[in-house]
Formats: sequence, structure tokens, C-alpha cells
Amino acid sequence: NLSNADRQVFNDLAAMKPEDRSTTMDNMSRRQMFEFYKDAIALRSSSTAFEADSQVNRIYTHNDNSVMAFSRKDGDEEYIIVASLNRNNLEGYNMPLPPGQWKEVLNSDAARYGGSNFGNFGATLNGGNTRVNIPAAGYVVLKKV
Repeated sequence: NLSNADRQVFNDLAAMKPEDRSTTMDNMSRRQMFEFYKDAIALRSSSTAFEADSQVNRIYTHNDNSVMAFSRKDGDEEYIIVASLNRNNLEGYNMPLPPGQWKEVLNSDAARYGGSNFGNFGATLNGGNTRVNIPAAGYVVLKKV
């Protein structure tokens, strides 16, 4: 089922001439990509944990599932990047997180970037054996809170 907003976009696109529709869809894709890069750059700029000399540690790898996680830390700032090269969304993927609480601050599959919005919806996850939603061929960034 489409939301009212999605239905309106679909109807507006369907009413356009084919060449206008193609241009509009290209512009929408460009805008979504621009929003993703803008948010990723803002996150990178927000913390020294993303600088080249910050501490980086492997947290988890699973070759068969094509999943990896690593942390970036500088001072009190710490982030975990959980990434998947798997072709499928991994719902409730069980993996160990370091102690503490971890809030999802970026999801590469967010709807605003043109994705299917598969992730943890900004939830705060507890450390230890934790279930994490990981988008197909994507990643989520978690910040220690």
C-alpha cells in the first residue's frame, strides 16, 4: 500500500510526458544522493572519531554472511559502523556490540536517500549480544550514548 504522499508522487509522474518524467526521476535520484552525502559529510565533520588518527578496532566479521563491524573512537566519542555486502536485508542479525548503549545515527538505506528504510529507525541498542537490522549492501552507524 502506498502512502498518500507516495501515491501523489506516482500520479504526478504518470501524468508527465515521458521525457519530462525521465528528467524528473533523474533529478529526484540526484537529490536523494545529495542528501545522503550531505548527511554523511556532516556526521564525519561532527566528531574527531572520524579523523585519520582516531582509534579503529574490528568488532565483528562474518565472511559467510558478508557482515563486518568496526568502531572509531577519539576521547569520549565512539561510533560503530555495521556494514553488510549481503544481497539481502539482515533482520535481527545477532552480533556482539561493545558495552553501553548505541543509538543509530545514520542508515544508508533510509527512505530520504531513496532506500527502503530498512534499519533500526534511530533506536538505541544495548551492548552485548544484540539484534541489529542491517540493510542489504549497506550500513548503519551507531553512536555511543
